[in-house]
Amino acid sequence: MKTLKFNGQVLVLFSLMLMFAMLPLASLLIDTSYLAYQHIKLTMYTYKAAEDATQQIDIMYLRSQDSAKINKQQAYSVARSILSYDNAWVQKFVVINNGKGIELESAQRITLPMFPTFFPKAAVLKIKAYAYLQEYSH
Repeated sequence: MKTLKFNGQVLVLFSLMLMFAMLPLASLLIDTSYLAYQHIKLTMYTYKAAEDATQQIDIMYLRSQDSAKINKQQAYSVARSILSYDNAWVQKFVVINNGKGIELESAQRITLPMFPTFFPKAAVLKIKAYAYLQEYSH
């Protein structure tokens, strides 16, 4: 009886596994970690923009009514300047609660670094944040 020799089959099998299974899995892991990092960064900047925007007080209203109210134009400009990084923008900006709070929704377009051929469209992340002005009586 003749024994069959299969020299080099392990090398071919390993190269096929590497090409079709391991490399796409590694690039998927890289993409998901990049997407999670961008989501955390956008969340941090959105909350910072909302908090800094609530500190833009309308001084004329404060002098006339003895009560604080948010200046919408200044608050929007502060939020937009904080969110002006890496293709992020202000999606929705609303002064709520009779001028005492801000609802801010930001968005950012993300292109995945490892899978541009499989996912040619960019993902859009959206974050919503609320911030309120706290008044202290003296």
